[in-house]
Amino acid sequence: MLKVLVVDDKKNERQDLEKLIGGFGHAVSGSPGGKEALELIRTKDFDLLLLDIFMPGRNGVQVLKDIKSASPGIDVIFITADITADSTLEEALASMKEGTYAFLMRPFTNNEIFLSIERVKEKRQLQKERTVLEENLKKAAEEWRFLFDSMEDAVFMVDDDYNIIRGNRKFSEIIDTPLDEITGKKCYNLVHNTDEPPDSCPRNSAVIEKACRKAEFYEPYLKRYLLASVSPACNGKDGKNRYIHIIRDITEQKRLENRLEETKEKVLKVYEFSPFPVGILTNDYVLKYVNPKMAEFLLSSPEEIIGKQCYEVIYGRDIVCDECLVEEVKRKRLPVTDEMHVITASGKEFYFDRTFYPLFDFRGEVEDIVEAFKDVTEQKIAEKKLMESQAFLSSVLGGIGDAVIVIDRDMRIVSANSGYLKQTKRSREEIIGKHCYEISHGYAFPCYEVGEDCAVKKTFEDGRPHTAVHEHVCENGSKIYAETNAYPLKDPDGEEDLVVETVSDVTDRMNLQMRLEESERRYRTLYNNAPDLMHSLDEDGYIIECNDTELKVLGYERVELVGRHLKEILPEKYHEQFNKNFNMLKDTGAAEIEWEVLKKDGSTIDVLVKSVAIYDGDGNFIKTSTIMHDVTELKSLEREREELQRQLLQAQKMEAIGNLAAGIAHDFNNMLTGISGFSEIALTRTDSPEVRNYMRRIFKITKQAASLTNQILIIGRKAPVRKKPFDLNLFVGSSLLTLRRMVEENIVISTELCDDIHLIEADEGQFYQVLLNLVVNARDEMPEGGKITIKTYTAKGYCNHDRGIFCVTGRRGKGKDAGQVRADYVCLSVIDTGPGIPEEIRNRIFDPFFTTKEAGRGTGLGLAVVYSVVQGHGGCIEISTKEGSGTEFRLYFPAVLESFVDEGNEEVEVQGVLNGKGKRILIADDEEVVREFLHDFLSGQDFEVLTVKNGDEALKVYSERPDEFDLVILDLVMPGISGMEVHYKIRDIRPEQKVIISTGYALSSELEDMESSGVTGVLKKPFSMAKVNRVLRYAFDG
Repeated sequence: MLKVLVVDDKKNERQDLEKLIGGFGHAVSGSPGGKEALELIRTKDFDLLLLDIFMPGRNGVQVLKDIKSASPGIDVIFITADITADSTLEEALASMKEGTYAFLMRPFTNNEIFLSIERVKEKRQLQKERTVLEENLKKAAEEWRFLFDSMEDAVFMVDDDYNIIRGNRKFSEIIDTPLDEITGKKCYNLVHNTDEPPDSCPRNSAVIEKACRKAEFYEPYLKRYLLASVSPACNGKDGKNRYIHIIRDITEQKRLENRLEETKEKVLKVYEFSPFPVGILTNDYVLKYVNPKMAEFLLSSPEEIIGKQCYEVIYGRDIVCDECLVEEVKRKRLPVTDEMHVITASGKEFYFDRTFYPLFDFRGEVEDIVEAFKDVTEQKIAEKKLMESQAFLSSVLGGIGDAVIVIDRDMRIVSANSGYLKQTKRSREEIIGKHCYEISHGYAFPCYEVGEDCAVKKTFEDGRPHTAVHEHVCENGSKIYAETNAYPLKDPDGEEDLVVETVSDVTDRMNLQMRLEESERRYRTLYNNAPDLMHSLDEDGYIIECNDTELKVLGYERVELVGRHLKEILPEKYHEQFNKNFNMLKDTGAAEIEWEVLKKDGSTIDVLVKSVAIYDGDGNFIKTSTIMHDVTELKSLEREREELQRQLLQAQKMEAIGNLAAGIAHDFNNMLTGISGFSEIALTRTDSPEVRNYMRRIFKITKQAASLTNQILIIGRKAPVRKKPFDLNLFVGSSLLTLRRMVEENIVISTELCDDIHLIEADEGQFYQVLLNLVVNARDEMPEGGKITIKTYTAKGYCNHDRGIFCVTGRRGKGKDAGQVRADYVCLSVIDTGPGIPEEIRNRIFDPFFTTKEAGRGTGLGLAVVYSVVQGHGGCIEISTKEGSGTEFRLYFPAVLESFVDEGNEEVEVQGVLNGKGKRILIADDEEVVREFLHDFLSGQDFEVLTVKNGDEALKVYSERPDEFDLVILDLVMPGISGMEVHYKIRDIRPEQKVIISTGYALSSELEDMESSGVTGVLKKPFSMAKVNRVLRYAFDG
């Protein structure tokens, strides 16, 4: 049954077709046009499409292209009424290109429809069968290829011209050529490396005889033995014959065959030179080989013996011997041994050991049997005598309590007493005749062959007693340690014929010894792996042993350290101390001390030494047992802790001073504002030269007081910092003139400035204070004159804390980075030739108010200011000083690696007065003197001034008349609400109001907040009239 889709725009004709085709037993669907048909085909599978060529819109050929794209496997029959017109003919030809199967011309009969559909049905069935056949063929080809490539033999096919058509993987491996490079090559080129096929090639005879032919040969080119088989095959499409070559690599087989032949020759040579009679029998008892000894034994020549029955030649019988060992060998397929006793006609007695063993063919079947005789007559007679002597010996040994055995030269036990039987937990029958190593060790070979110390073997060798300790195995599998003592027993001729061995159970003793050795091993492991350094000294102080830890820490090899005197690894300063403590140790038995130890590389470590003396039984000193605990890191931590404590104390001091400075600065600057302000007013309102002189002196003193207040703020790190990038060389150069005025003529100031130096970022005012204080300090230390050198340079790496140099700001890391400053620093160095700083005051020189100068010559704030400024700038101070040799202060500041352009920020002194006529100012300050000064000064410039004493009053006045004031001046710190809080509330009332903040003290962060919050300007107390006018001018004029 086919699934059929009928596409026709004529409904009646389409329905008639659907009904007709459905009657043929097919599943039918209909569609009025190409678009609807395409949608159906995308959702359902159809086998056949009946398509009208002429339809409205897109015709059948156009629709066919889309349908074939959506369903390539569908068959198509076109329906048309007329194909004679040119256009219709062109459409028909186009549809054939698109895969049309047939055409139906209207009008058509039911039979035409039926036959067309049946042909499509048959075609599709044939296509299915063809697909199945192709898949089966492909599968068969893959299976053939797999089998072809899986063959253990090399297989390839050639044509009449010796061209290789195909080869398998094994062939590729043998000729060492990839498969894809084989096809088309001449077979004799690849296999024989020749230009012509060799005469030995079996292909030549296979062609002539038209049958499979084989040849075996050695191929020098491949260095292999090959077995080649060539068979004619079918003819190819090109008309040429095909020949299948099968090559088997028999190199290994040939090697084994050659080895077999060599082995046979060697075995025959062994038989030929054997001291015992040897013969080889066939399965039917025929002698096929006898060696010279066998011929001699049978009193005949080999030629007279070979080919005859063994029972006839050897035993003089006509039939097979009773219980013939040959049959037993063939049945068991194993060697068989027995003993033969013969008495000749003359009455002479012989004993023989006979051994029969099989020889197998390549199939594993018994092919021949080897028969060997050994004349043991003398041995048997000796054994008989030995047994008689052993009986006597056994009676003697039986009375001995310890385990005793007697051993012969074959290491066989010939006698054992009851003590040995008890020790081994075996019966006499299980022991006598066995090898001693079988019973004692459970070995199948002598114990000395695996390295055991065999006392019996030594006694047989030199005839003297020997002792050894072994591990013996009892019958039940338990093990004991046995001490063996071997003693020689000599025969009447003086030869050591036997050895008597006593076996003592020393298991308990050996276990105790092993526990002792294990204890010593564990002690040695603990000793060597102890975390501390450990050694022992002899009575003269030489190192006689040490642990691995000491070698590792100090960097020595054992041969380098052991044998040295301890003083060789101690710094010389400890030698006398060692002598004293070593003598005390030997007298008192214990000593404890701390000192340094020298490592191999010359460095030292700090150690805590604890040592005890070891004495012998008589109380004589033998050696020391010394432990050295490495306390280097602990010492370092202690020094770091002391440094941190010093820094903490310094920080606490500075914090206390800072808090004090903040309070003092506020009140003091308020008072200084009034003093300096009224002094300036008085200067403008008097013509008296004397009064004006006094006023100027008062004004100068207030400036000095303000500077002192600023120094206190700097020490406490409360002063606002205004950092900017600047060139240290330019700064030093511009300051030289001022600095030279500060020193006497007998002091020379020189500079050594680095040409290529980075910028630094600092507060230039504070930096000037630092340089000035260092130069003034150096000046004061050289009243008789000297030299001050100012240097600049770029520094890299670490702060140096050795050679009398110490870092006072503690800018150092931890661990391996301890003391590290930074990769790039700019250093300012001030060097004097003064007397240096005494050691006892070095840790105090940066304390505020500490001074060594007489009263009235110093405030004790100079170096405290230096310390605070450097620390506030993220820097580090190093001091190098030695009494009598001068002092160097090195100040390190972080370098600014980028380039900056300083655009300047010069303050311009504003001369003259302001015109305040018509302008109203509200002033709020809790200090009356400040309010009065500002009131008098501003009123004198025609400003209308209203003053209040706190923030609450200022808010109240301003809230009542906010539009009346052109400017508001607020003190930062006032009782109640602060000046900034008043400022914020005024901004809420009138955002455009201009506000100036006055302050006797403010942090940098507070100044930044003022700028960002819209404050018009800042008046820093104490302020002069000029400074007030400058800020007001900026507020009014911008």
